[in-house]
Amino acid sequence: MTKDYRFEGERGPVSFADLFGAKQTLVVYSYMFGPQRERPCPMCTSLLTAWDGEARDVEQRVALAVVARSPIERLVAFKKERGWRNLKLYADMAGEFSRDYHALPPDGGDEAAFNVFTRRDG
Repeated sequence: MTKDYRFEGERGPVSFADLFGAKQTLVVYSYMFGPQRERPCPMCTSLLTAWDGEARDVEQRVALAVVARSPIERLVAFKKERGWRNLKLYADMAGEFSRDYHALPPDGGDEAAFNVFTRRDG
């Protein structure tokens, strides 16, 4: 990876490298909840509801991040509405990560994407 992607997390700004925490592997789910949507994708929401219950177990081995293009306040409000406790949400307001990793098609909509990254040499 050559870019230093920036995100807004629930506790403030973070870099892509920060998403790894202490883990060597990072799983990123690109959530279909872009700024043009009134509500998030129901299928993504269903998947993430299941993952919320598994996130603590998954994070014993890998870091898990959910990225969407809506403002973090909007993401957190929906997280509270759904009762999610374990998912870590991040806003990709610039859309650069989403564009580069197949979640932002040329038509400007949004698509779900699942990407796995491995940290090497720091």
